[in-house]
Amino acid sequence: MPVEFFPDNPIDRLEQIILKENGEPLYGEIDTYRLLFEGLKISSFNWSVWYDLTLPIHSTVFNPYQKTSSQIDFLAICEKGIVVIEVKGGEISSRNHKFYYGKSFQTSMRQNPFTQAEGYKYTLKDRLLNNFKSNYFCSVVIFPHVNYKFSNTLIKPNTLFTSFNSPEYDDSIEFFLLKAISTGKSIHSDFRSFKDLSSIELEKVKRILNPIVFENSPYSTSTRNWLNLENLDILEGLEKNPRIFIEGAPGTGKTTTALAFMDRQVSKKGLYICWNNFLLIHTKNKYRQRSSNGNIEFFTYFNFIKSLNNSISTAEMGSLDSQGFDTLVKETIITLSNKDAIQRYDFIIIDEAQDIFDKGLERVLNVFTGAQNNGLKNGNSLVLYDIDQSYLYNRSEVAEIADLMQSDFAHFKLLENRRSTQNIEIQKLLSIIIDDIQELNNEETLSEFSSIQFTRVSSIRDFKRFLVKNVLTYIRSDNSSMKGSNSILLIESRLSKIYQESLNDALIINDVEMLTGSNISNGFNVLKYTSPLKYKGLEQENVVLFISDPQLSNTYEVFVGASRAINNLHICFLDESN
Repeated sequence: MPVEFFPDNPIDRLEQIILKENGEPLYGEIDTYRLLFEGLKISSFNWSVWYDLTLPIHSTVFNPYQKTSSQIDFLAICEKGIVVIEVKGGEISSRNHKFYYGKSFQTSMRQNPFTQAEGYKYTLKDRLLNNFKSNYFCSVVIFPHVNYKFSNTLIKPNTLFTSFNSPEYDDSIEFFLLKAISTGKSIHSDFRSFKDLSSIELEKVKRILNPIVFENSPYSTSTRNWLNLENLDILEGLEKNPRIFIEGAPGTGKTTTALAFMDRQVSKKGLYICWNNFLLIHTKNKYRQRSSNGNIEFFTYFNFIKSLNNSISTAEMGSLDSQGFDTLVKETIITLSNKDAIQRYDFIIIDEAQDIFDKGLERVLNVFTGAQNNGLKNGNSLVLYDIDQSYLYNRSEVAEIADLMQSDFAHFKLLENRRSTQNIEIQKLLSIIIDDIQELNNEETLSEFSSIQFTRVSSIRDFKRFLVKNVLTYIRSDNSSMKGSNSILLIESRLSKIYQESLNDALIINDVEMLTGSNISNGFNVLKYTSPLKYKGLEQENVVLFISDPQLSNTYEVFVGASRAINNLHICFLDESN
């Protein structure tokens, strides 16, 4: 059946129709238009393709560039699935996970094209075609003019089409699109199957997209009043729904909600899992202060899997990639099932789940809660997460797993930040760190933050002087509100590794000690220190962050460290060029 295009532009007049703002032909999209037209017109499938589909909305779930609208280059739909296509014409290059126009890194792209396409995918899935979630949505990128080998370790298999790799798909754009769909489906095949779109569903999609008319607000005034959105009580939702997803940025109260959830599980056997040992100890201590008769087991994810499978060491687990860890969890569950040794819990809480989504979490929730290894459908679980705090290099992969899991859960999004409401500048700084951390090397950018302190030192010895003068002096003062009990020093992991000996010597000071599981809850007037990653999920009134020069490689750890601050943040940079 011939492919349908919306709008249906004359194929021989595209150079006069598809133009840049200056009136020149937009050859990247022109060539892709013809590629899709020629490749799909002889298909046995019913393809519909939208070009330059502009939507006055954007996903709130996956929106790293804070867009208010969406402009999809191409949207291709057939029975097998729904594909968002982002196009970048001309020569393209990539270095350090960033993309550039030009073959030799001439001009950096403001946005990662794969991330752009992911955002548009979620916009369609969550806000426009949300009745089609049993069908498969995916996103791909086309570089039509890249006729040389192009590599980037972050690109998922079968999601990039270039003129160079075209032979891998038998020089068929249709084969590429179908391969992208089938690859995505197979990744998630253990837990869900995706149905083909029927001819009726395909017609419904066309009616939705042609034309698109929206009000400025997704709710009428009466609907907003009826929903009482401003006073939505999450805990009421927890009582009415057995499986809950709660998404929220740092400081929105996810762990507090987990504790409140525990309070309501009277006499039930529960399991609490997180990634971070200090968060585990903190939450466990908080819970025991509130309840003396609870029946909840507390584990880090590593230790939980190790408690089920003592044949693997922690070091071996730490060396596994996502697929390897998922295989470990799968094999462990099979072994336990064969021994009839599966222990089931009345409820499971997963805190900071963004670090676990891609490591077999679905299997754990499916088997250890609910009945008949179907806990995703009939179990009782609470999952708390923040996509921005997942390791930034695999954020889109984690977002996809989270999105697919949500079909079995009620989903809440916490919007109010309770942690740093007293210092709005911290939130502004976090946005800059995620968007482009190298802006922190710009003194003009730093000058915009009057309530956040920045200091540069040229050696570990200078860092020690800084610590004594700018931190310990205040902690030791009777007239200062800054005390050891409400302060934390977070040292970037890389610095602790490279300068281990000199840092250890520098931190042998009165009133300074390493944070441990035994001293995390004491109220002594001593400044404790650890790494941002080990402190993830916790918070403190005053945070001192010691980092190397801001660059893409330490974005994640700097973001985590800065987002621990409730009110006061002081960042100390080590200038390693000296």
